[in-house]
Amino acid sequence: MIKFLIVIFLIPFCSFVQKDDTLRYLPQNYRINSAGLNNVFIYSFKGKNGLYRLDDRPITEAKYDTIYPYDRMKGKIFWVYRNKNIYGILDSSGAIIIDGMSARYGTIVSTNYITIEIQKKWFLLRSNGTIVNAEGYDNQNLYFDKFGFLYFSLNKKWGVMNKEFKVIIPPTYQEPVYFGEYGLARANQGKYFGFIDTSNNFIIPPSYKKAGYFSDGLAPVKGKEKWGYIDLNNNVVIPFMYVAAGQFSKNLAPAKRKLKYGYINKQNETVIPFSFCKAYCFYDEEKMAVIKTSFFRWRMVDRKGNIYKYEE
Repeated sequence: MIKFLIVIFLIPFCSFVQKDDTLRYLPQNYRINSAGLNNVFIYSFKGKNGLYRLDDRPITEAKYDTIYPYDRMKGKIFWVYRNKNIYGILDSSGAIIIDGMSARYGTIVSTNYITIEIQKKWFLLRSNGTIVNAEGYDNQNLYFDKFGFLYFSLNKKWGVMNKEFKVIIPPTYQEPVYFGEYGLARANQGKYFGFIDTSNNFIIPPSYKKAGYFSDGLAPVKGKEKWGYIDLNNNVVIPFMYVAAGQFSKNLAPAKRKLKYGYINKQNETVIPFSFCKAYCFYDEEKMAVIKTSFFRWRMVDRKGNIYKYEE
């Protein structure tokens, strides 16, 4: 009778042990912390966390401060862990594929790539767990634009890669180099800006103090003192008469005259009066732009000049 009671007493505190000594079920002092992904769960034991596959032994020991899934790369599941201020990435077998990260992860570059930080530098991580770039980049916000270019910063200089991660523009420019629909990007040579093509050749010479980007066939550029607009052949279409100027979108661009902002068209006609403290561009298909009507008041304006309450 005594032996029978001892067995009954011990069973709730033990796991079910098979002949090969694998854990069939979690012991009661283990705790499942998350819903499973591909039959893998997070468990905790004595304040630490690990990975566990149901009907099998634990994948990892419970030795991490936190652990959570990252599954947004083409269905590939990784597990991010943290110990104090150091992060790393495990695959679903529990193998450490990245260690010593000083942040969890950055941006999703595509379904196959994310950015990760290691010792204050950013790297591209493939979905198979390998790193693309040997040198770390300065910026985490790497992304492919709709034209297939990826922009990166190295040692505070900007460059461009193509879809195959081949560097087509070396990191030599002091500001981001963005190619648009016309295949031209703003770039500096010393203190002056011009526009380069995807072969890194200046198509429009670097002769402007500042420059924006081409849209609707025009780009804002700053001459000696004021801003104007040039076309793709470097012809001045709108004279240098504005204190500030932004990109065109569907024949509307913000510009600043004296102390106030308004919106002009490509014929340099005022479409929305110069009455704002600040005005931003209309982008792509957006029907409204953000404006500042007074020191503390932000509003929205549509393309006809109607003003609405600001909504984030």
